[in-house]
Amino acid sequence: MPLSPALTDPATRDALVSRVQALRPDAPRQWGKMNVSQMLWHVAETFRAALGDVATRDQSNWFFRRVIRPFAFYAPFAWPKNGPTLPPFDAVRRQPATDPEFERLKADVVALIQRFAAWNGEGRPHAAFGPLTQAEWQHWGWRHTDHHLRQFAS
Repeated sequence: MPLSPALTDPATRDALVSRVQALRPDAPRQWGKMNVSQMLWHVAETFRAALGDVATRDQSNWFFRRVIRPFAFYAPFAWPKNGPTLPPFDAVRRQPATDPEFERLKADVVALIQRFAAWNGEGRPHAAFGPLTQAEWQHWGWRHTDHHLRQFAS
C-alpha cells in the first residue's frame, strides 16, 4: 500500500508549508495542552531528532513496532487526539508557555520540512516506531505535522 501524502511530493510539501506560515501566535488549540509556540517547538524538535541533529534513543518496543506503527502509517483516518508524547519531545514540560520569537519558530519548522523532504532516512530508527523506510519517514513527516496543524485549526 503506498504511503501518501509524503513530504517528497512538492505540492503536498508546499501545502503543508502554507499551513505553517498561516499560523498566528494567538491560535487557540482544539485539543491537548500545548499552545501554538510549544507545538512549533515540538514539531521542530521531532524533525531534528529524525535528522540526527538532536540525540535521541530508540525507545520502541514490540507493541509500538507491531501494533501502533501499522496503525499510525496505514490507517485511512487522522491520528487520534491527545496521544502520548515521549519525554524528550514534551513541549509543555520543556518549553515556556510563550515565545517572543514566534516567526522564527515558524521559519525553523518550514526550513526543517524542506530539509527533511530531501533527506534519506532509510533504516534510521524513529524514537517510538523503530527503524523506518524512506517512504515511512516521509509519510510520518507529513502525518505528524498535519496532526499538530489540525490541533490549531490550520
